[in-house]
Amino acid sequence: MIQVPGYLIKREIGAGGMATVYSAVQTSLEREVALKVMNPAMISDPTFSRRFMQEARTLASLAHPNIVAVYDVGITDEKLHYFSMQHLPNGDFLHRIREGITEREVLRVVSGVARALGFAHQRGFVHRDVAPGNVLFDLNGHPVLTDFGIARAVSKTSRITNAGVSVGTSHYMSPEQARGGDVDGRSDLYSLGAVTFEALTGRAPYDGDDGFAIAYAHVFEPVPKLPEHLSHWQPLIERAMAKDPAQRFQNAEEFTLGLAEVEQLLPPAAADANAIAQSAATVNMAVPTMVLSAAAVNQAAAQSQSQSTAVLGNESIAAELKVLRERAKAGAPSLTPPPAPAPPARRVWPWVAGLAALLVVALVSVVVMRMRGAPAQVVSEPAAPDVVVRVPPVDAPVVVATPTETETSPDAVANERDALELLGLDVPDADESLRIALATTVVDPVSELVRLGRQDLAQKRLTLPPGRNATDRFNLLLRIDRNNAAAKAGLVDTARALLTIAEAEFAAGKVDEYFAAAARALEVAGPHDTSGALQASVTTRRQQLVDVALKEGETAIGRWDGKAARTAYERALKYIPNNDVAKRGLKLADVVGQPGYSFNDKRGSFTGPELMVTRIAGKRLAVTRSETTVGEFSRFWSGGGSALRGNRPSCRDRESVFRSSKSRTWQAPGFAQDQNHPVVCVAFADVEAYAAWLSKQTGNRYRALSASEWSALAAQTADARNCRANVADQSFNQTYRERQALACSDGFAATAPVRRFDAPGGLYDLAGNVREWVSDCSASCSSRLAMGSAWLSTSDKLDAKQRDHFDADTGFNTIGFRVAREID
Repeated sequence: MIQVPGYLIKREIGAGGMATVYSAVQTSLEREVALKVMNPAMISDPTFSRRFMQEARTLASLAHPNIVAVYDVGITDEKLHYFSMQHLPNGDFLHRIREGITEREVLRVVSGVARALGFAHQRGFVHRDVAPGNVLFDLNGHPVLTDFGIARAVSKTSRITNAGVSVGTSHYMSPEQARGGDVDGRSDLYSLGAVTFEALTGRAPYDGDDGFAIAYAHVFEPVPKLPEHLSHWQPLIERAMAKDPAQRFQNAEEFTLGLAEVEQLLPPAAADANAIAQSAATVNMAVPTMVLSAAAVNQAAAQSQSQSTAVLGNESIAAELKVLRERAKAGAPSLTPPPAPAPPARRVWPWVAGLAALLVVALVSVVVMRMRGAPAQVVSEPAAPDVVVRVPPVDAPVVVATPTETETSPDAVANERDALELLGLDVPDADESLRIALATTVVDPVSELVRLGRQDLAQKRLTLPPGRNATDRFNLLLRIDRNNAAAKAGLVDTARALLTIAEAEFAAGKVDEYFAAAARALEVAGPHDTSGALQASVTTRRQQLVDVALKEGETAIGRWDGKAARTAYERALKYIPNNDVAKRGLKLADVVGQPGYSFNDKRGSFTGPELMVTRIAGKRLAVTRSETTVGEFSRFWSGGGSALRGNRPSCRDRESVFRSSKSRTWQAPGFAQDQNHPVVCVAFADVEAYAAWLSKQTGNRYRALSASEWSALAAQTADARNCRANVADQSFNQTYRERQALACSDGFAATAPVRRFDAPGGLYDLAGNVREWVSDCSASCSSRLAMGSAWLSTSDKLDAKQRDHFDADTGFNTIGFRVAREID
């Protein structure tokens, strides 16, 4: 066990790449502490030392009940940095999440973390690694934020982490952090939103096969939706995890206010819920006119969030009431139910009429109470005036009549205006119009949602603010009437508006922003884009971007810029993850220009022979993978090569001075060949002419190999024995009667097609088939070297590095050639 002066180490309680944390006792004070000691392997790395000490200094400057306290900092005799801090024995938040926690416990813990972040942000520090595992609990169960190892001061220009490098826990990092960009306190609030989502659902907001996939989701995927029973948290999650920092909570105080709004909407305790269930207010179908007290009206409105499914058979009521309460919280009376239950329900009215009646009765009764000067808490006034509700047939609009007021004070007019705004109705300018509007209010919930949604759409309230935007209005309408054509059309129109915004981002060159907006548009349209026009538009844009990226990658490969090619192909895969061309290009980018890389020189419509990069004497050289074929030489000959030779060389049969003939040529070497056989009966001058022509066609310098280069390549040749190369064997013996021929048979008496036999190093026929001219020559260069073995080589002449001198101006039907292209 490691020794730290002044501390008695008891056991290890955690370890990471940079440090190990021990449970220890500070002997001078007999105080139990957590002792964090830097990993010995990091001593030689000053970056890690600075980061370790930065964490200690940061924590020491942040004295807050919800931030872990630092007691002591030091360095051991072994040069290990350490610091001791507050002992937190009650586990971490991640463990509690996995065990399952209540919404109120989530609220308590997240509020504590938000306070800690607010304190740190006010002092110029960004945590950058807010995660459930970094929230621990003290002896009293209070949440404490720990692990400031990668925190940094936003006001400082120096930074330990490199620009463009993302640090943090991938499941919780903000989009800007995932990109490796600069972050501020709003990034921590994004992470806290992600932690809140996991605390509520038991799973992280995004997941993937690796850290890159998760980071990609944070940048491009829409904010995830909570289950329906947690929908009252959704506005907080939406704002905390907004992709654009400008649309998030701007500081921890705003986040805390958001938590306070959620707290008002939390379901009541079990006992309270049972009491509410017993007092559910319903509309009696048998009575066309009924009288409800103001307290009963408010009671019914308040309990509708938990009882809407049982009473009205549709969960959309709870969502709409939640929106109404959010609008009303700035000044409308409370809708908290009174302790006394209402009379038991007899029969449930059809849900459409019930919904309209319940909403309108509740809101109009609020207005009446406020106009008459009643206190803000309606529930404390059981003797308030009654409201008369006349329930029409199901297909008719709901009409609500209120007592007529004889006098209207300025405060009452303001209250009336508030009430109309809560209903989503336009607010007239004239006081008389207000009184008329409140005296008789006609509300058809279906048509009203269509109107409000269209109004939001016209005013560009497409997805924000939560509950009061076109998307939410039309989706709510579909929950009331799943086949409502106006709602489906409204969602498609909203998606088109989002796509227009996306196209503007695209035109400005903001590709990431385009995809974020386009993804939101497709999400909003959902299955209602029956024509597929929206999806087709995004697919077209996506393919355009992929085509550009693939072209850039191909160009980069052509100039052997592997780094640029990788960047281009990765961008293509970001747009279309399974694009086969991009996946192949990505593999090619890692090897382009390196030994073993194969390619063809291309220029215009001309494509040269396949080459392979090899390294000889420290320099790269590209060598044709096979001997020059009859077809390749024929292309040279018809392309002007014939004019480069005044007299055709005589061609010797099997290297014999007695079997020489001018009638034997490369087109007729004395045995049958096709386009894929190696060209023979060529002199060394033909090799030089072919290399010069190929250089002109491709724009790159080609030449014959030297003897030393050929010998270096021959080290990678196949073993010619056992017919693993085309040499003199029983097929040769049957034609030419050679008693020393190998006992095996490769099936070819003379030359064989190139690439017919193994190529261990990637270059074919360095052993067998034909010898190859090289550029080395005697003093007068009247003779040249030919390297290797050929189709007539017997068992005693199979040395891969074999070399023989031949007349330079003579052709042989056993000698061909290959060329090389210079690189370095």
